[in-house]
Amino acid sequence: MSRGKAYFKNLPNNEKVSLLKNAIRTHSEVQIWKKGSKNIEKFRIIDLEGDSRIILDLIDMHTRYLNFEILLNFIYDNSQYFTTCILQINQNQEYYVDISNDLFKCEKRNSFRLKANQYNSISLIINEKTYSVQDISTGGLSLIVEEAEEEIYKKNKQFLRCILELNKIIYTIPLCEIVNIIPNKAHKTFKLGIKFLNLSQEDESKLCRQINNDVFLNKKLNRAA
Repeated sequence: MSRGKAYFKNLPNNEKVSLLKNAIRTHSEVQIWKKGSKNIEKFRIIDLEGDSRIILDLIDMHTRYLNFEILLNFIYDNSQYFTTCILQINQNQEYYVDISNDLFKCEKRNSFRLKANQYNSISLIINEKTYSVQDISTGGLSLIVEEAEEEIYKKNKQFLRCILELNKIIYTIPLCEIVNIIPNKAHKTFKLGIKFLNLSQEDESKLCRQINNDVFLNKKLNRAA
């Protein structure tokens, strides 16, 4: 459960235009969603109008996000890119977004660590009890338990079918293992490091993307504060 900071590079306009042109040539797939929604929608980039308007082809059957501000995320050449925009439809009945807001390149390819704060609500149901989570990555999380629960949460002990809730989105974790225990005698508590096991590739990919997206949104909200 390595720790890492999120590094986002704000692309200058010339790099942004070049990137969008390349994404069109490869018909890159984009995913959009609203914070706190479990519904991720997929589009494909098919054209560029001017320097910033991209025309999108809907891969899914329909969209719930027309005329909403959304988070847009796509991958090009093994790097992730993030921005916020509004999904709209033109007179030709084509979906489009204007990439006029800052477009950020994620400088790391793996999942970041997302901390619980005023923007993020994270909890885990383990051993039939709900705990607030301190921070989370794709590989696991950490949380605090009372000293009286020491006998329940031993190192290497495993727990089946734990329920993770991350910003209102639910994941079923097939198996959780206690991999680290740090006592805090002053507060009579223990900090547990918990590893996720047997997570499906689909859920792992979804969780990774959500964590990275939420890290990006947190940075955007902190700048606006």
